[in-house]
Amino acid sequence: MSTARPGALSPPSASCGSASRHRVTGCCRRCARSGDRSRSGSPPPSYLDLQQRDDTVGGHAYRRYSSAHYLRQFPTAAIEAFLLRGAADLHTGIHLADVGLPAHGGAIADVVDADAAFSHRGTAFEFGAGSRWTEPSEDDIRMAAARSAGAALDPYADGVYVNSLAADEGQRGVRRAYPAAKLARLTALKTIWDPHNVFHLNNNIRPHSQ
Repeated sequence: MSTARPGALSPPSASCGSASRHRVTGCCRRCARSGDRSRSGSPPPSYLDLQQRDDTVGGHAYRRYSSAHYLRQFPTAAIEAFLLRGAADLHTGIHLADVGLPAHGGAIADVVDADAAFSHRGTAFEFGAGSRWTEPSEDDIRMAAARSAGAALDPYADGVYVNSLAADEGQRGVRRAYPAAKLARLTALKTIWDPHNVFHLNNNIRPHSQ
């Protein structure tokens, strides 16, 4: 997700993949040097290091809210909605949500969708909109900003990553995360292995008894 301050639209990042094969930019050279750990002898980061790379000393003191979608297509209208982040224009205030658009595909799509709980493997992009703040008095406006940015992409959405669901989406969010047939299979498994819903935190698949 973008780390731009709320209200600021970050310029698109240049892709090293777009450079001419005959004209390698300084950026690409730096990327090649930093990415080729096998030549430099630097050990790869540990799993713990990767998980902590975005931590900050006061990170857990922030208040946060986010909205997310999977997008199979990204037409011009969706691009415009993404850039406006739920606003009529980019000068409506300082509380616009930060947005991000990681690309999917590749190995993710190599696994048959029915073979794992992870769903929507054919998605092209994962859209995320998020706000982070410290003052409780800003709760409503910050959460509304993230919701508006997410709602702007609703017409183009096709599912969501379950870990990207907001806490208040409840069962509606769970139904967005899993296609109906897969959710039925997961619910059947939940009913067998956790009939009393002991593991019920976060975005919960409920057993049939509930």
